[in-house]
Amino acid sequence: MSRETDLKALKQLKNDMVEADAFAELAKEEWDKSREIKQELDNAKFVFKPLPTDNEATVRADFKESWKKFFGKTGKFKAIFLGLYSVAMVAFAVMLFMDAYKNSCTIFKQPHKWDEPAELILTGIIAAAFPIIAAFFSWVHVVSSDNRGPFGFVGLIALGISGVLFAVVCDWTKSMHLLLVILGSLVAAILICFVIQLIFFIISKLPPAYSGKQRAIIAAEKQKDIDNTELNRVNEVKEREEWETWWAQRKVELKEMGLDHISRGDAAMEKAKAHLASAEASDILGDDEKAPEIIDMLIHFIESRRADNIKEALHEYDAMKQNQKLLEIEAMKVQVEIEKAMKENADRQYEMEMNRRHQIEMEAQARRNADMQSQIAANTAAAAATAERMRKDAASAAADAAATQARVASDISALYRQEYYNS
Repeated sequence: MSRETDLKALKQLKNDMVEADAFAELAKEEWDKSREIKQELDNAKFVFKPLPTDNEATVRADFKESWKKFFGKTGKFKAIFLGLYSVAMVAFAVMLFMDAYKNSCTIFKQPHKWDEPAELILTGIIAAAFPIIAAFFSWVHVVSSDNRGPFGFVGLIALGISGVLFAVVCDWTKSMHLLLVILGSLVAAILICFVIQLIFFIISKLPPAYSGKQRAIIAAEKQKDIDNTELNRVNEVKEREEWETWWAQRKVELKEMGLDHISRGDAAMEKAKAHLASAEASDILGDDEKAPEIIDMLIHFIESRRADNIKEALHEYDAMKQNQKLLEIEAMKVQVEIEKAMKENADRQYEMEMNRRHQIEMEAQARRNADMQSQIAANTAAAAATAERMRKDAASAAADAAATQARVASDISALYRQEYYNS
């Protein structure tokens, strides 16, 4: 066979294989489309989308949720009460300040024992601070939960300090009942806040009380539900009739489309089988070489004049495959060598690191030994100095003892002489 004949046979074989795959894929697509149409035919049904008939219930639920949120958040109600309580406590604090400053005993029972303005001002400030801090402390109810702990802790400390100072002033003026009044009002304010929270919590759980506007909205939505119910009854019948008319025509169209896709798929599959049979009938290549990429390679060998016919092209292809295998083997060997070199390098690095650490440890040990020798030498020198000092102290003590003994002996001798002469 000539070169041109071999090229034509190879190209025809490749074309048959490619066309067989293409027509097989086309047949699959057409059959998939027919299955989708079949599924639509089997599952189609009338679906009515009615107008909403729960508008009244929805509006009532919204109003109830608004009622629950309004009365469930009791901070604003407690803030109103605490605002009035704080104003009253501040006014009382001003009255206490003026009474203490003027020493008029309008509120306090007994005047102070001093008349200095600075002392009176300080007493008035102490008297006014406690009710103001008590009013400040009561606001712990409306502080956010994240800040309630620090706020309450600081307020409690300030309340305690100011309370002690206020108690001293009350003791001076024989008005200890004022301390009890302020503490009682603070406790009452806190309890009232708890009562407010409980009352409004209960109210939030009760059915809402609708305003005139809300009742009008509910009535309108109720009428809308009635109208929608009637419209749904009429519209469902009408839309069902329209859908059935449309579906009768649509079903015929879908069946025709499904049959058309099946016919196209069958035709494409017949062409695929024909091309596949032609490719299998070709004997220019063996079954192992009947692949588009291999055929492309053989065509390249012949067109590039590396081979004159299919047989030589196959030899070239075998040689190329053999070279590829050799290259792969060489690449594997190179990879093994690289991994071996990397492992050896890692081992050397590890060994060097271990040697470096050992050297550092030895140097540290040597420094520790040198420090220990220095310490021993210093301790020895200190011990020698201590022994020398003790020796000198002993010699000095011995000399002192000898001198004392000589002085005693001299005194005794003098006594003997004196007694001798006196006798």
